[in-house]
Amino acid sequence: FTSVLALTLKSGMEFEKGLELAGELVDNGKVAAQIERCGRTLETGASYYQAMKETGLFSGFYVQMIKVGSRSGRLDAVMEEISEDFEQAADQSMDNMLARFEPTIVAVLAVSVGLVLLSVMLPLVGVLAAIG
Repeated sequence: FTSVLALTLKSGMEFEKGLELAGELVDNGKVAAQIERCGRTLETGASYYQAMKETGLFSGFYVQMIKVGSRSGRLDAVMEEISEDFEQAADQSMDNMLARFEPTIVAVLAVSVGLVLLSVMLPLVGVLAAIG
């Protein structure tokens, strides 16, 4: 969402149009409702900061960044920075989830390899015992 919003702002589109385009890409119903409410708030004449703050789309720190970015005319750079922060947080969450499952996967693979080895070696030992 924030990446698309940053891209549309950087290309010169209005914030409202960028919000609409970015909202079409969101799969989460709760976030989509917040984006729609933010668009309606902007239509009433509220500032970007007020609209983002009222809808709860971003936390307090990011709302303050949006406030400073909109006042300085660098809202596209601010949205890009927020996008990078969210991307890093998502990557960190994925790494943490994989770190939790990795020992389990190793144990399951070790047991399955051990069972395959036993299924091959036990008949072989039986044949060798019968010959010898």
